Amino acid sequence: MAGAMSNRALLSAAAVAATLGAFAPSATAAITVGDNIAGAKPGMSFAQVKKTWGKPSDVNRSGGKLVDALWGKRKLEAMFSYGKTTVHTVSTHSPKQVTAEGVHVGSTAAAVQAAYPTADCTARSCFLFVEDGISTGFNFTHGKVDSIALVGP
Repeated sequence: MAGAMSNRALLSAAAVAATLGAFAPSATAAITVGDNIAGAKPGMSFAQVKKTWGKPSDVNRSGGKLVDALWGKRKLEAMFSYGKTTVHTVSTHSPKQVTAEGVHVGSTAAAVQAAYPTADCTARSCFLFVEDGISTGFNFTHGKVDSIALVGP
């Protein structure tokens, strides 16, 4: 009987852990406004972004200089200023990437404005500008977020 109770307790604990895990945000599915998207941020080297996001599905160069790198399946992108070796902008088109305030691709413009009342908003975007820091932009199509970008100084 004691063995049956132990097994039930273990199964119950496993079920609770599985349920909590299903609702817990993934470390790779997070946007920290003004800092990073899934761990990558402006100012990182290409090697650092690859270590964080894995091998890109596409890398674009112009005149031998790195322009951008795409992680197609994950809907992530890193962009470089021409001639620089560090990331200038990281962005996402994935609804799986979510801010602490719950904003993601697919959120309404109203939801962005409610979550970030100090943002400078137009019909096409909301922008949280940080002088000499990492700014955050939410771009809209038909009143819904279609991409979120973090832009370095």
